[in-house]
Amino acid sequence: MDTLTRILIVEDCMPDAELNKREAMKVLKNCTFEVVETEPDFLNSLFSFKPHLILSDYSMPVFDGLTALSLAIEHTPEIPVIIVTGSVNEDTAVECMKAGAANYVIKQHIKRLGPAILHAISENKRRYEHKKAEEALRESESRYRNLFDLSPVGILLQDENNTIIDANENYCRLTGYQKQELIGKHISIIVPAMYRNSIIENSPRILSGQQLHHETECNRKDGTFFSIELTESRVTLPNGSIGIMSIANDISKRKTTEKELEFKNKHLQMLSGYAIKLTEIPANGDYGKLIVEEIKKITGAVFAAYSEYNPKDSTLITKDVSVDQKILSVLVKLTGNKILNVASQLNDETYRLILKNDSSSFDSLTDLTFGAVPQIVDISLKRMTGINRFIGISFNLGDELFGTSSFGLRKDQPDPDKDVIQSIARLTSLTLRRKKAEEEFIRSEKRYHELFDAYKDGIAIISINPDNKETSFLDLNTSAAAMLGYTRAEMMGIPMQTIESGYTEQQLIQRRMDLEQKAVCNFETEFIHKSGHLIPVEVSVTVINYGGVPALLNISRDISERRFREQLQKIQFNIANAMINADNLHQLYEAVRSELSVLLDTRNFFIAFLTLKPECFRLLLR
Repeated sequence: MDTLTRILIVEDCMPDAELNKREAMKVLKNCTFEVVETEPDFLNSLFSFKPHLILSDYSMPVFDGLTALSLAIEHTPEIPVIIVTGSVNEDTAVECMKAGAANYVIKQHIKRLGPAILHAISENKRRYEHKKAEEALRESESRYRNLFDLSPVGILLQDENNTIIDANENYCRLTGYQKQELIGKHISIIVPAMYRNSIIENSPRILSGQQLHHETECNRKDGTFFSIELTESRVTLPNGSIGIMSIANDISKRKTTEKELEFKNKHLQMLSGYAIKLTEIPANGDYGKLIVEEIKKITGAVFAAYSEYNPKDSTLITKDVSVDQKILSVLVKLTGNKILNVASQLNDETYRLILKNDSSSFDSLTDLTFGAVPQIVDISLKRMTGINRFIGISFNLGDELFGTSSFGLRKDQPDPDKDVIQSIARLTSLTLRRKKAEEEFIRSEKRYHELFDAYKDGIAIISINPDNKETSFLDLNTSAAAMLGYTRAEMMGIPMQTIESGYTEQQLIQRRMDLEQKAVCNFETEFIHKSGHLIPVEVSVTVINYGGVPALLNISRDISERRFREQLQKIQFNIANAMINADNLHQLYEAVRSELSVLLDTRNFFIAFLTLKPECFRLLLR
């Protein structure tokens, strides 16, 4: 062996000590010795000489081998002790071995000492390596348990038969179950009936090594559902068998927001389409037909009518009606073919009332038209369509009235959103006043694009530096490195502070306070990509125990797409408002160019109306 081996010899007879040295040097190329014969010297050498091996005589005048063995086990249990004695008593040998000696060599057979030394050193090395392996295993299990238990997302383990064997606190919180209520149950306990076939379809794929990432629904204990983003992959379970790890993130709030945005965008798109269609109608076109059809489409009404105001005789004259053709035929017969051009006379009071309210609800069409429509028509229309109320819309700008529209709703239909009605009124009023094309509104919206792989979020374990100096990565997953354009090896050598942009000392203080008070800190910031550009991220930080020392569990999500969609939706909404509120093309042009300048170079931006003659276009831009 090339490594220096320190051997402590406990012997009162120097010739015997020399024999021990000689036999040891036969098997060890590099060794050094220290000889003692009293207990104080022995204890002193244990700590100053720090031997790798102890050779002790069994019987000495002032000291003995069993006492040396006992002291060695008490103070340095990792150092093997070999008893070397002249006694051939078998009971003595058994006594020494029971007391903890590594071996027992009789001086008459001193040649056995060399092999005994090698065996003792080898066995001690084996025990040391086994102990280190056990410590490493315990540390690994501790790190895993910390990540499992303290993860801000739900984590659940199931065996190959889809029986739940473990679930972290967050998964229990999401579902409302206690852990003991889940363990031992089939996974279907938290899977809605409509999705249970997917267990049969997906489990073999996952167990074969395929990773699945999808959105689905999950059961709560109280019977309600909630939306989750689920990542499922194969894992090796503690018993050595394979199973499935499911990582769940509650996306209920995001889904609700998406539905609200979808609802608003749906109406916004309808209004935008309506505005575009209004601009496409020529000055002498049939505005009334478009108005009633679009109002029915946007509001879901079963009946709609448009009346034009004639300021000369203060009358509202019905110009267009939209209803089922069979019902329209009945109404024509009831009115003697006078369903159109019905005139409602307005006095000063009714005129002011119409101007005051953008929309009003009426129980009957007779009341809405100030008696111009006979009750028999109103009753027949209600009976045939199921209408139980009518809503009137005023088309006016300031004190100038251009016309009105009315539409009928059934009892099971909710009233349209007031903002939608006001937008219809504003758009139609502008169109009726100018009778020319409004700016064509075209905005494309990119759908949310999922850029997830096995686990889309970046996970990093970061050291905690008490001096608030540079902190380093202790560990991180591939997604964390890929998010910033690095390899994992490159990221391990980068200080954490260098990848975050624009943070302040006050922000760091607030984050530390959140971690101390709430044990978790959530915030949004920007990371610096390897190429130099900034990436907006949503970060969740938790303090964990990593290998016996405190560390930070950092989970980062790239929110670039969300920020971009929010910006697009804001621009889309602002342009739609500009279309509604602009008093002339100059205002509309400047509003559109200002909004688009966030994304485009609008220095050479123009708006062209293909239906306008050149001289008209010049006139409009004066």
